[in-house]
Amino acid sequence: MARPYDFNLVNLIVNYSGGQEYITGFSNGSEITVARNSDKYTPHVGAKGDTSYAKTNDNSGTIVFTLKHDSPSNKLLSLLAKSDDTFTTQLVDGNDIGKAKAGGGECVIMKPADMPRGAEIGEREWTIAVPNLDMADE
Repeated sequence: MARPYDFNLVNLIVNYSGGQEYITGFSNGSEITVARNSDKYTPHVGAKGDTSYAKTNDNSGTIVFTLKHDSPSNKLLSLLAKSDDTFTTQLVDGNDIGKAKAGGGECVIMKPADMPRGAEIGEREWTIAVPNLDMADE
């Protein structure tokens, strides 16, 4: 029998020089998106339709997520964005039988997230660049 999906079993973990932190305060309805920057192969089609493929060796990618503007994790992410230090990021999904994972080391914050303020709780979207993104559905 299948278990119901539970976002509480999904964790985004940042390991940096000061320790380890689980990212908290995700915006309602948001998701964590892990994506590669390049296709795995580039097709080359000849004049007569013959096709060959060039393997792309770009394994870089991004992890994009949205936090509420009052999330305590915004402080750490802002500090990392100001710093020249790299860090490790890991997404672990406990919903999957094999606990799917994605992430890597030598990560950086692409830019500080925008800081919206208004009558309601705003959202801050963060993008973490991962130079050698490992994505595993084990």
